[in-house]
Amino acid sequence: MTTQMKGGGAGAYTPVSDALDLTVSQMERIRKGLEALRLWLHDLIEGGLAAARPQPAAYWDEIGARLVDSDLPELALSVRGLQALINTGEDWAETVLERLARLYLMIAGFGHYDQLNPTQRGDLRVALGCLPRLDSIPKAYRVRDCWHVIGYHTTREQSSSRSIPDWLDENVVHLHCTWLWGEKSGRIALTTARAWRTKDQKFGLTPGASLEGEVAFYPSAYPLRGSFYGLEIEKIIPGMGLIPFGRMQPYSFTRMLDEYAEALGRNPFLERFPALLAGALPARNGKLWAIRDGSEGTILPLVRGWKFNWDLIAISGGASFTIFGEWDGKAFLPLSAWANERVVSWS
Repeated sequence: MTTQMKGGGAGAYTPVSDALDLTVSQMERIRKGLEALRLWLHDLIEGGLAAARPQPAAYWDEIGARLVDSDLPELALSVRGLQALINTGEDWAETVLERLARLYLMIAGFGHYDQLNPTQRGDLRVALGCLPRLDSIPKAYRVRDCWHVIGYHTTREQSSSRSIPDWLDENVVHLHCTWLWGEKSGRIALTTARAWRTKDQKFGLTPGASLEGEVAFYPSAYPLRGSFYGLEIEKIIPGMGLIPFGRMQPYSFTRMLDEYAEALGRNPFLERFPALLAGALPARNGKLWAIRDGSEGTILPLVRGWKFNWDLIAISGGASFTIFGEWDGKAFLPLSAWANERVVSWS
C-alpha cells in the first residue's frame, strides 16, 4: 500500500500557545527595524531600480546592519542578496520586484499583527526569522516517525555585499536544506541550517539516509518547516541511495500546482514547496531546460543554472520517471529521481 505525501494536514489549525509569541521587547525591536526597512523600500522604489544598480556595497549593508540589530537577520540576508540579483539575468527587474513585494508583505502583516490568527502569526514570525523554541511547540505539531531523506541542497547567501571569493569572505553564508518524508505519517518536513564559509554536507543529511526520531513542526497554516525535537536523533541508518519512492504516492504536475496554490493561499510567505511528480520527461522550453508531464503535457521550467540537465536525458532513456524537487512558483529544482529501479540524487 502506498502512502500519500502530505505537507500541511493534521495539526495545521491546532491552537498555538502564547509561549510561542513575541515578547514586548522583541515586538518593539522588530517594529523599529521594519519601519526602517519600509522607508528604505520607499526610497528605493521612488528612485527606480535602475538607479540602484550602481550603488556601492554600503548602500545595502547599512540597512542590513540595522535589521540585524533589530533581531531580523533573515531579512538582512534577503536585502543584502538583492545587490547580486539586481545585476543578474535578463529578468532581474521582475525577480527583484517579487523579493521587494515579499518584504513589504511582511511589513504590512506585522502592522496588523494583533489581527492575525495564531497560525498566521506563526508563519509571519518564521518568515521574519523568529523561530520558536522547540520546547514551546505544542505536542500536536510533533511527529515521531522513521524519516527518510529524499532531497538535500545548499543555497549561497551573502551577509555582506562585498564581491570577493567565498574562501576569503567570512560573511558568506550557506543555507542547507534537507527534505524528509515520514514513513508512517506520510508527512513532508523541511529542516534548514545556516553555516558560514562552508558547504560541508555535515550540516545536512545524505539522500537515502533514514532517521528515527521526532520532528517538531513550526506552527503554521501549512506546516512544512521544522527541526528534530531536542536536537536529538534517536537512530541514523546510513544511506545507501535507497529513497523509498515505491512507497510514496507522486502527483501529476497539475495536481502539484493545485496543491501549491492551496499552500500559498494558507501561507503567503512560502518560498519552497515539495513536489514529487510522476510521469516526468526532460524537455526544452525555448532555450531553457524543463520537465514535461508525459500524460498531460504540462511543462515546468527548471531553475536556471542547474548543472545536471543531461542527467535527466540519461535517466529517462525515452521513458518517463518519478522526480522529487522544490517548486518556487516559477521554476523547479530537481533533487532526486527514480527510474528503472534506480535512484539518482543531486545536491
